[in-house]
Amino acid sequence: YRLEQRPPEITQALNDVFWLMFVGIVGTLVVQALVLTTATFIDRSDPPTFPRWFGYFNVWYALLAVPGGAVVIFNDGPLAWNGVFAFWIPLGVFSVWAIATSMVMLRSISAEEAAQKPLTTRSP
Repeated sequence: YRLEQRPPEITQALNDVFWLMFVGIVGTLVVQALVLTTATFIDRSDPPTFPRWFGYFNVWYALLAVPGGAVVIFNDGPLAWNGVFAFWIPLGVFSVWAIATSMVMLRSISAEEAAQKPLTTRSP
């Protein structure tokens, strides 16, 4: 990192590229949420791997995260990289989604481990 050896324009351009990649990655997160939604709704096992509310939650997460893709188009306003619709709402929803997904996954793993434990036989 030799900032003094680089023109400020290059540093600014690389900083802009980073922020566009960081905030503009919403498309992959939306696809992930829709895949989890599909997996939740087509699962017919008993008990289901994911609760149905998690599928609906992923739909809402995907819908509320979509405006984050607008950061590559707008320079200012609510759809800019620091705007309420493109950054703050998706950030808040992502935070809730990450916590909910972690909880659902941990419960699913625990349920699967419990189902795979061999039945213990009773000793006389």
